[in-house]
Amino acid sequence: MIQIMPGKEEHWPALKSYLLKDDSEDYVVYTWQDWLKNSDQGMVLVALIDEIPVGTTYISYINQELCYFQGIRIDSAYRRRGIGQALTKASVKEAKAQGFKRAVCGIDSDNLASQRVSTNAGFKRIGQYQAYLNELESLAERPKKKSLGSWHQVLAADLPEYLKMQKNSSEYKKMNGFLFSYGFYQLELSQSFLEEIEPWGDQIHFYKYEIDGEIKGFVNIFFGDEEGFDRKGFLVQGLLLAEDLDLSQFWQDFTGFFTRKEFDGYLIWIFPENPLLDFLKQVGFEILPGQGYQIWAQDLN
Repeated sequence: MIQIMPGKEEHWPALKSYLLKDDSEDYVVYTWQDWLKNSDQGMVLVALIDEIPVGTTYISYINQELCYFQGIRIDSAYRRRGIGQALTKASVKEAKAQGFKRAVCGIDSDNLASQRVSTNAGFKRIGQYQAYLNELESLAERPKKKSLGSWHQVLAADLPEYLKMQKNSSEYKKMNGFLFSYGFYQLELSQSFLEEIEPWGDQIHFYKYEIDGEIKGFVNIFFGDEEGFDRKGFLVQGLLLAEDLDLSQFWQDFTGFFTRKEFDGYLIWIFPENPLLDFLKQVGFEILPGQGYQIWAQDLN
């Protein structure tokens, strides 16, 4: 019988063991204990069978009305036993009990099992992000322009401008307040913005793009690799740009600043309706098959 309960520190050794066994680079390995400690920001749930922790998930409190389900992980030795379904339904029940009006989650487009679980728990897909790749060969063909803008590390004082730009973005409007950029931050979630300012090791960086001292864009970018992109490059997981920005000039300044001696291109996650996508295709970006990320939501009233 599956038992669902709030997470406790005593559950961690068993959870850590199977998380490392199944994927040693899983971010949940590094965030689970922080989730547990910061109970005012969210709630950890754990699934047990015969008192053994075999699954976990996290309910992140985005604001007073919206919560985000993330980090659901089932021990590979216990899959296909309904544990994911039990955790998801328990999360919905807990979210309703706490008064949230809407729950959102993200699922890889090829994860059919999680999509079925979400459907059975009452979620509906509201959109999908797709990865686009521009390899080094096409980059070499672009014409050179003099740099117009400049790049700077984001500061806490930049938060108001970021929130303004976020609220006006096509993604935010289309997804009813849910934005893939910068870890799904909402207008009220300023603390996550401040945390993102600090680089994660040497990899993740949060930059602003300025022209004549005026902020014209924000980018969350890191240098590494990704499944399906087996060479090194810059991965962009968040991109917000001013509507009046000259995209050709921006792209020139972007590729001029974000470059390394040895890299193979750029990979950008983007919402299909984003106006920037047409431009990216013009400068050589092509869709990366199998790299989709779906957004699912459920009204809890």
